[in-house]
Amino acid sequence: MRSESTMEQNVEHPRNDFLSSPRQETDDIQALRIILRMAEAVSQCISQEKTCKCIMDIFIEDTDFENASILLYDTRKDCLRLTAAKGFSEIQEIPHKQSYRNNLVFERDEGIAWKVFGSQTPMFIENSAKESIPAKPGSKVQPCSLVCLPLWSIGVLNLSSSAPRTFSPDKRRDLVILSNVIGRLLQTTELHEKLHASHLHLQQLVEAKNSELHHVKNELSGAMAYMESVIENAPEGICLLDSTGNMRHANQVFLSIAGCSLEYIAGHSPAKLFQDKTDYANLSNLLLTGGLARLTDIDLLRLDGTTVPADIFLHPLRDPEGQSQGSMLVVYDLTNQKIATEKLLYIEKLSALGSMAGGIAHDFNNLLTAILGNAQLLAMEIKDQGALRKVRNIETAVNDGAFTVRRLQTFTGFSQKLKTRSQTSNVREVVKDAIELTRPKWKNESEKNGIFINTKLDLHDTRPVSMHPAEFREILTNLIFNAVDAMPKGGTITMQSYEEDSHVVLEIEDNGIGMSKDIKKRVFDPYFTTKDIGNSGLGLSVSFGLIVQAKGTISVDSNEGKGSTFRIVLPISGTQEVSKAPTAESSETQPLKILAVDDEKQIVDLLTIMLDGLGHKIVGVSDGQHAIDFLDKEDFDLVITDLGMPMISGWDVAAKAKSRKAGLPVVLVTGWGAEYESKDLTEVGIDAVLSKPFRLDELENIISEQCAGKN
Repeated sequence: MRSESTMEQNVEHPRNDFLSSPRQETDDIQALRIILRMAEAVSQCISQEKTCKCIMDIFIEDTDFENASILLYDTRKDCLRLTAAKGFSEIQEIPHKQSYRNNLVFERDEGIAWKVFGSQTPMFIENSAKESIPAKPGSKVQPCSLVCLPLWSIGVLNLSSSAPRTFSPDKRRDLVILSNVIGRLLQTTELHEKLHASHLHLQQLVEAKNSELHHVKNELSGAMAYMESVIENAPEGICLLDSTGNMRHANQVFLSIAGCSLEYIAGHSPAKLFQDKTDYANLSNLLLTGGLARLTDIDLLRLDGTTVPADIFLHPLRDPEGQSQGSMLVVYDLTNQKIATEKLLYIEKLSALGSMAGGIAHDFNNLLTAILGNAQLLAMEIKDQGALRKVRNIETAVNDGAFTVRRLQTFTGFSQKLKTRSQTSNVREVVKDAIELTRPKWKNESEKNGIFINTKLDLHDTRPVSMHPAEFREILTNLIFNAVDAMPKGGTITMQSYEEDSHVVLEIEDNGIGMSKDIKKRVFDPYFTTKDIGNSGLGLSVSFGLIVQAKGTISVDSNEGKGSTFRIVLPISGTQEVSKAPTAESSETQPLKILAVDDEKQIVDLLTIMLDGLGHKIVGVSDGQHAIDFLDKEDFDLVITDLGMPMISGWDVAAKAKSRKAGLPVVLVTGWGAEYESKDLTEVGIDAVLSKPFRLDELENIISEQCAGKN
């Protein structure tokens, strides 16, 4: 197949074992080394073309790709044009070195390069035998694997090899990160080129005007006015120095950057404005070598003692005879650029935090599954109503925890947006649930320490409010815990609810130590806490966010020594149906032979007990390979599989089940379930999705639905 790869290289694979040999460092260290090398290269290269060539050298030397090239977008021709390319053969002792098509151009919408550039979405082709690479006329290379990565609005990066490649998720992530860094570096280099050109143009303009003034004395007044206008209205800070090197005049931008008046600097050396005096000495020495002198990211000292990061340029000014007439100091304030860079780094950190939090949420769902399942099984055996109530509290807490995990997955991007606006809550019931759930804190733990706290409820029969019960309980739990902490000598927590216009008002009052005015102003701020080390300071902030999201309000009235009252106002729901926890529906299903696979043994054991209790025959395994082995030698009525498992995933188990028996139902049970619940997965062999943690009745119902024909 003819390839469109922008690296036009035709070379025999010299040492296949060299290209595929294991690396001595980890991929992360390799990526960091590449970034550091590119940063060093950019600092040494002024032009964008030289920077691209340096980046190609780095990729060929530090990665196992055979070919690398960069195509930059030509705004005038509206095309992608080859700027730099390099092949593995150039660093090896190979008789026939590769030649390149320096005039290679991809017109709009042509090939993979334009597809990636237009969509800003990377493309990974691991084997051209399975996924073809469109031909490019005149191409000399026929790669078997290709990676095409967008470089922001600058262009694209192509990496290819003559052999099939497998790109792991981590490898793909690293390559995307590297492409983002390259895009930013090339964008910065492009800006520097334009900036350099601007400086030269400005210097030429000043020199041209000086020459004109020398020859045309009758236009002196107008030319001087024009020059002053150029300097005064320039977006950069400009300061004119006399032949002795002292400052004589500066525009308003320069004075604003320096934070001083013209009188403060007139007659003084610019070294006065440099925090490190040697920086100006180095700048002056560079000027002696001729032409433009430049220093980047220098700290300028303001009159008030603060510093400003800036790029500094010093231009010599000469008359038509070449005699020195002083120089021009140009300052570019980098404050906003640094703020933008810090924001970009912050976004990258948030992205990494989101990935980590998403993984934690998945693992937490597995733990909640074991807790919820065993609590339900325990509840079926308990006869004592007091103990049963405590087990039911555990179930409620686990369900609320699962809902919180879903919110976390939504925040990190691993789940679709939660649809909770249609959920409603009965205020009276939720308050009673919260009181019961927090009883170990306000009653048992407090009384153990000799502190006695009472609760007083005055709850009117109100209409449901527009908030999910789990979110409402989380808010009340935070407020009750805060009230308990505010009453170190004991007291009473009073809760009162009533309707007011089209809203329900809930007031939570304690007679504790109260708050000062300063604390009351900051009580809903994130990370603000008056408690000991170990408290996150997020409880009231999260509660505030949930209430505002439900189009409600929360306020606090407090005085020191007299307690606090939190007032929550929530809109009455348009529907009167209150959200309730699912209840088990009795359904008679004939005994089934079920294969269950999950890499967490406690989940397999839990499924075994649950399904056995429902009268089914269960075969439970803890890895995908054993599941496939059982599918090869035994017949099953239903397969229940986890998604993320080592070596063989849930997708592989589902595919095997369908190839063994087309009509065999497959249920996906996973901690990532929220991501897949609304998707049609029948094409990949999944008939239904059950999110962890799941209830016994949910498991029973989904089995009944999938095996209805066997009832």
